[in-house]
Amino acid sequence: AAAGMELEEFMEHRVFEPIGLHGYSWDRFGPHTISLAGMRTNARDLARFGYLHLAGGERAGRRLVPRSWVESATRSSQSLNPGYGLTWWVNTDGTTWPSLPRDAFAAMGYLGCKCWVVPSLDLVVVRIADGPWPWDDAPFLSAIVASLA
Repeated sequence: AAAGMELEEFMEHRVFEPIGLHGYSWDRFGPHTISLAGMRTNARDLARFGYLHLAGGERAGRRLVPRSWVESATRSSQSLNPGYGLTWWVNTDGTTWPSLPRDAFAAMGYLGCKCWVVPSLDLVVVRIADGPWPWDDAPFLSAIVASLA
């Protein structure tokens, strides 16, 4: 409402097109975008979104997302669950992903789809999957971090 258009349209023009994100769909409730869930995308486009946040909200020298929002969203936002920021899961206290640095944050979606961003390692990792279950992030992430050494 504040932008005078649906969330999907706003995001498409303001963020998705500038970062080259095209392989997505978003659920609607009648004519309205469902803002809290229902977006589907592929691994490449999810990585593009993660990379935008790794770069502090900039793409090719153009500010797409306010740096202050990226900084606020990717650190602990509350005492009830210190592993959560604002739409991102965070590692501020080092307990969410012990094998990752404390600046790590991630978008975590349905059926184990995840996008981790680790600024101190200049790293974006994406997992698009449904299983195997149970899934443990720790060995996966530890192997990736170890490969960087």
